[in-house]
Amino acid sequence: WQVKWVPRGAERVETLVSISSDGRVLQWSIKKGLTVSCLMRLARSGQTDGWISRQASGICFDFCPVDPTIYFVGTEEGSLHKCSVSYSEQYLETYVPHSGPVYKVKCSPHWPQLFLTCSADWTIGLHHMNVKQRSIFHMRASGEDFAVTDVSWCPDNSTVSAAVTQNGILQIWDLSVSCLDPVVSYDTSQDQIV
Repeated sequence: WQVKWVPRGAERVETLVSISSDGRVLQWSIKKGLTVSCLMRLARSGQTDGWISRQASGICFDFCPVDPTIYFVGTEEGSLHKCSVSYSEQYLETYVPHSGPVYKVKCSPHWPQLFLTCSADWTIGLHHMNVKQRSIFHMRASGEDFAVTDVSWCPDNSTVSAAVTQNGILQIWDLSVSCLDPVVSYDTSQDQIV
């Protein structure tokens, strides 16, 4: 579902990290040939003996910008897990931010404790790393009934983010203006972009 280059160690050697619907978060190294190690094997939240599969399907991840040993993983069941590269058997925290698959998790480049998620449940969530019971708030554009498939922070403005929906709507959100509706909502399917 996703791959990302992540700097590692004092030499800042980059490794490739991937996540898959088989529930594994893998770290790939090309330093001495291609080698792979498992960072995490995802398990379903609330497991009981009646579950057909205890394995959770991973969809997305992002690493904390100030601590590259901490990362967040979004799952198909709507859970979000805070993980550490030092622990492959357990989560540091579990959040349940959405009622549908989490398509993207994105840590803030400006506020290291904050991160955004977007989901098939039509919402964008703003979360604080230390508040696991609930998100700070959920954003959903008025009248939108489509999955939000991607979200990204603005690199130069700490209150601005962009999102795109499954039906091709580009949304620009500015939290200093409103958390109820985007400041810009543009239907990319109605226009020919040259």
